[in-house]
Amino acid sequence: TAALGAPAIVFGGNEALKSRWLERIAGGGTKATVGILEEDGQLGPEHVKTTAVKSSEGYVLNGKKFFVPDLAAADIAVIAARTGEGEDCVTLFLVETGAFGVSIEENRLTDSTSRSGQLVLKDVRVGHDSVLGTPDQGWEVVDRVLLVANVGIAAGSVAAAERVLRQAVAYARE
Repeated sequence: TAALGAPAIVFGGNEALKSRWLERIAGGGTKATVGILEEDGQLGPEHVKTTAVKSSEGYVLNGKKFFVPDLAAADIAVIAARTGEGEDCVTLFLVETGAFGVSIEENRLTDSTSRSGQLVLKDVRVGHDSVLGTPDQGWEVVDRVLLVANVGIAAGSVAAAERVLRQAVAYARE
């Protein structure tokens, strides 16, 4: 939530989306994630197959996102979907995971701490106000989110390594 979903809203959300969701995420009442990977597992706008077709009320999303982190606990997901013919024509949408047409399939992995899953979108309707960033330029937000997430993951890894080192030194001194 802190490393992926919230930064996507910070970097791409309009003021209404920010005021609606960020305080809830910060308070722990809402969990957010991002769905950017498709079945091929490749990262980049050219690999996005999930579609978003414009309608009078907004967009209709169809597709499947794979390895969505913390999906089992997420209330909202930022979804990357193709909105045009060009390779980079990807738009980000904020989708409530309980919305009509959204289903979740849990990933069965040997690591029981991983709560990733697959998010299936079948004729999911979202309003124009659910767009994060500029239509057809959503991958710019994804790049920024991944940069922040990588820094956060690195910091967490360093902290964990420092703790293990302290424990190992304490054990060696016993």
